[in-house]
Amino acid sequence: MAAGGSLVVPRIVVRDDHGGILAGNTTDLAYMFDREHFVTSMGLSCPQMRIYKTGFGIEDGENANEPVTLQPEAIIKTVEVGDRFAGDWRAAFYKWLSQQGLERKGPTIVRLGDSYLKYPTATDGEAFQQHFGKILKARTDARRFATMVLQNLAEMYHEPLNLKDLMLQNVLLGVYLSTEIKLDILSEEDRQNANYEAQSKLYLGHAMRKNISLIYVASAHGSEISRFILDANADEIDATSKVDLLKGKDLEGLLELTVDQQAMVDLLVMTKVSEFIGMGYDSFAWSVALRRHEYLKKSTGATWLSGHYVAKDPFSTLIGATGAHKEFAASMWP
Repeated sequence: MAAGGSLVVPRIVVRDDHGGILAGNTTDLAYMFDREHFVTSMGLSCPQMRIYKTGFGIEDGENANEPVTLQPEAIIKTVEVGDRFAGDWRAAFYKWLSQQGLERKGPTIVRLGDSYLKYPTATDGEAFQQHFGKILKARTDARRFATMVLQNLAEMYHEPLNLKDLMLQNVLLGVYLSTEIKLDILSEEDRQNANYEAQSKLYLGHAMRKNISLIYVASAHGSEISRFILDANADEIDATSKVDLLKGKDLEGLLELTVDQQAMVDLLVMTKVSEFIGMGYDSFAWSVALRRHEYLKKSTGATWLSGHYVAKDPFSTLIGATGAHKEFAASMWP
């Protein structure tokens, strides 16, 4: 939008199944999200912008210049955040573009590098900040599985459930185990909690203090989920997961999805739990907490980024060093 250019629908970098690292191979946006919803939402939000589903459909593409690559934050100082950020970036972008020595008069294709946690979302205003992330909608089967999980939870534990409610009340604690991370990028305090033993102790202790006897647990490691359920049962706390709550063809369909696709189911379920707890260094936990934080009135939870946690409001708790990892709150759209 700031560049005033057309948009080719983004592709997703998929993980290598052998080792869990980013392999560099890309796939369609529909791998994780509803592509048609994205295209429609972008069209409504910025009707002047042309949107191409693939690079092959670019108008006058046969006369296009060779693609050029840009790391977006490289052309402007992001430390100087203010209302003019987008305008300043646009001016810097066209200055940079003029220096690329383009030979043809046809279209210029700019490949944007991954600008993770770099863009200051607050510079676009509160309304845009709250709603822009909604252009990404979870794929249809993930939404269906999440709905089935919640319905089966209600039936199994005989708790009333209205999916139109923002969240279940005083029923369910959602926890996310986050142990798949390189320790050398963490602070000393975060390292102490970056293992299963520490996290399970923190989460189960939280449940007992809040007198919550039912936990929905998620993790990128299935073995940790089973282990947590056994540990919770030892403390007379019921714990369950999406794999336990889906049966028959629903379970078969879930297990056909990749780990990242299954995580979308957990994210949707976590937005409905009574309370959520996760680690402050984890992007999944922040995605859940930021989305839940939007349910609060402006005056409630205003100081949720201060205190004895990374973040805490009536709906979510993120554990870690006080005041750490604020880049998530500054640069993620709920």
